[in-house]
Amino acid sequence: MNKNFLTTKDNKIIKFSDLISMVPYSVYNSDLQDKVCFYLSKRVFKDVNTEDFKLYVNLLLLKSKKTKELTSLIFLIKQNIIYVKEINCSYVEKIFFDEFINDKRIFYNINFNSYNLIDIKYKYLIFPIKILIHNIYRILKRNIEYKSKIIKTYVEDTLKFYPDQMNQSTILIYPFNLNIRRQKNFIDYCKLHHKDSYSLMGLPYNVIEYLISLKNHNTDKSIVNSEKKSYMLHAKELIDKRIMELYTLDEYEASSFVMHNKLINNKIFVLNKTHGIGTYCLFLKYSRLEVYTEKQYSRYIEWNSDLYVTFQKINIKSKYYKNKNVSLVFILGNMKTYNLKYEEQLEFKMLHKIRDIATNLNMDFFIKFHPNTSYKIRENYKYLKIKEIKDITELNNPLYFTVMSAAFFDFLKSGPFIFTKDNIFNPEDIFGKNILCCDYENCQEIIEKYKVIAQYKELHNLQIDYINNR
Repeated sequence: MNKNFLTTKDNKIIKFSDLISMVPYSVYNSDLQDKVCFYLSKRVFKDVNTEDFKLYVNLLLLKSKKTKELTSLIFLIKQNIIYVKEINCSYVEKIFFDEFINDKRIFYNINFNSYNLIDIKYKYLIFPIKILIHNIYRILKRNIEYKSKIIKTYVEDTLKFYPDQMNQSTILIYPFNLNIRRQKNFIDYCKLHHKDSYSLMGLPYNVIEYLISLKNHNTDKSIVNSEKKSYMLHAKELIDKRIMELYTLDEYEASSFVMHNKLINNKIFVLNKTHGIGTYCLFLKYSRLEVYTEKQYSRYIEWNSDLYVTFQKINIKSKYYKNKNVSLVFILGNMKTYNLKYEEQLEFKMLHKIRDIATNLNMDFFIKFHPNTSYKIRENYKYLKIKEIKDITELNNPLYFTVMSAAFFDFLKSGPFIFTKDNIFNPEDIFGKNILCCDYENCQEIIEKYKVIAQYKELHNLQIDYINNR
């Protein structure tokens, strides 16, 4: 029997697990989600200055559906989207609801025992598999010479962010489970172009120690201890190699700050560049962090007072516009993989709408898939009969639409972007105020305006100026 559900004032029962699909991703990118995870971590680790506390906050942000359920619940109540008369919950104390909701009219039935908020599947399946794969990578690591510069990498996006360092550094490739084929292609590239300076690498996790620790009452602490210990040991390994600089793209790793803190204390320079629009962890540690979005900039500075944060220098140049018609391109996110149900529904809704508009206006319309989109997911779009574009350079004047893709920064050089929104999802919460948005109602009006090449060029130059002058 489900112990975590609410009853609305009209006697509708909603499971907590169903709340996640009712709110957009931006809610989990918000101050509210940060505060929820901070508060709950403090109930487990009292000292907010410890690495254990900070690591647990990061893990709750990344690996806990329960914290997302709670954030969704608070958001829906505060926005008057649902009206609740009773809350049943087994995994947090009543004091949590007093802190965040504080509505005396709601009846609470709390059956709390202890804090175990990290997903069960992650603790008992995904994390043990992760440990195993890291150990396999360590077995397969090559005996290479370590240069003073190290690139900690996963896939080919490193080539874009660190092109100069690729030829000057030892390249360490860590496990990447999101797209095995994509990593294999990158390994093949390194074999061909950097055969004497690359190696597989993994973190020194102790699988037996972790499995034994799961017998403890609080299994969340087992992950915290395992993560912290492995990153500390790996920091020592790199320090012993006498490296001087580390280049990485690991702001989404909950425990990376533990290793980087030790490296920086040993006078090793650590640079990270955010490679997407997400704000994954709350606590980070780098010598310098270069970000994409205004949201990333403000959030990381707020929670990491000693972190040096700058915007990435993109330097987009105005292009030569051919006297051709404007084409519409919808850039899809990887919504299903990340279980972003709300955004997936919004994406499908807008995709259908723009397809119909393109047909009525006799305009070319294409879709561009996220690089991590599986073949199975791609097949789900075939019934729409929209042409897929793989190489954007084939298009003359693309007008891009997206819900919240980081491709904005990659493809802006070739055409302007319009972001889609609705009454509770606003991409300005992620990208900042200087973007153009459309909703279901005004979509056709905006397309009709910017299909005119003069208006198209003006919008494109405005967006380029905004990015270049941050």
